[in-house]
Amino acid sequence: MTTNPPADLAWRTQFAIDFAGEINVDLFAGGGGASTGLEMGLDRPVHIAINHDPDAISMHKANHPGAEHYLSDVYEVDPVEACRGRPVGWMHASPDCTHHSQARGGQPRKRSIRSLSWVVHKWAGTVRPRIISLENVEQILQWSPLVAKRCKKTGRVVTIDQVTCPAPVAR
Repeated sequence: MTTNPPADLAWRTQFAIDFAGEINVDLFAGGGGASTGLEMGLDRPVHIAINHDPDAISMHKANHPGAEHYLSDVYEVDPVEACRGRPVGWMHASPDCTHHSQARGGQPRKRSIRSLSWVVHKWAGTVRPRIISLENVEQILQWSPLVAKRCKKTGRVVTIDQVTCPAPVAR
């Protein structure tokens, strides 16, 4: 027999990191699904949402009225100005994936769209969020070199000091 958890536990987070005093940022905020997931998982609101599309921001405002919304290209929003000195606990980004996807044949179509993921680097280096999540297709891994390198022989992750991690990546 399956029972539902008591109502007071229905939205309680199981995430053990304390985000008190930190803000959450959603780059490329659409209708608010990712923000809703963050809020449910962290039991904290998304504070900043950015998108260039008026319809997307309008929908996000309806679903997350407490967030500070920027109707702007993500490259035009200054991370320091937007965060106003507040530390960033979690930053989520969902850059356009159609120009990385197999659905497009893996060929770049527009350099400006294909390079959108660089804004994640800009924000990460500027406001130093504790946690960064990036939603995209598998092919994004070929987009640029990552900090974590893989040993060509074993496929294992290699740390900065070139020590190979003991566990294989693929299981």
